[in-house]
Amino acid sequence: FTGEKENDEWSYKFSLDHDLSAKTKAWISWSLAYRLPSANDVISSDPTFPGNPALVPVQSRTFEAGIRTRPSRLLDGSLTYYYSQVEDDIYSEPGAPSFGGANNADVLRQGIELSLKSRTTKKLSLHFNAAFADAQFDGGTRDGNRLTMVPEWQLSSGISLRPNANWTLALNNVYVGGQVRFFDVGNTLSQNVYNVMNAKLSYRW
Repeated sequence: FTGEKENDEWSYKFSLDHDLSAKTKAWISWSLAYRLPSANDVISSDPTFPGNPALVPVQSRTFEAGIRTRPSRLLDGSLTYYYSQVEDDIYSEPGAPSFGGANNADVLRQGIELSLKSRTTKKLSLHFNAAFADAQFDGGTRDGNRLTMVPEWQLSSGISLRPNANWTLALNNVYVGGQVRFFDVGNTLSQNVYNVMNAKLSYRW
């Protein structure tokens, strides 16, 4: 590929916030965003990940609504719903030359995200996050198939303990479920399900 590629795109966001009470706020927003194809997407010479000079920018229109609250000093949290129509999203199908490697396809994404935090004392804090995502092709030969590497469920929790001003012990757990495998755009393989636990001990002076 030789020559130039040039695109002009708009990106903007409208949002409205409303205080339901002194401790609770709700919001809604609508946005238009775009992403240009990367150099690898366009001109990659790797036979496993062939580039496609004909790729066009990705555009997404996203609606979001949520609520954030802090009912007490011990707890604060938020709940968010989003719905996104993505035009010309970029995906790859290695080993399928007829698809040209990198391609554009329309996608629908929607999901719910929950976040909870608690600082019970100056020495102890807790957190829990949960996210559900439904991301699938919208139209074409892959209509209704779920996107690869997008977990259907992702749960994380953790605890942080500071016995004094110098030491911190943190324990975190992450669960991922319903994740379509890398490049399994046909959704024919079993899905990824795994759990990761992390521990961290730090000292500051």
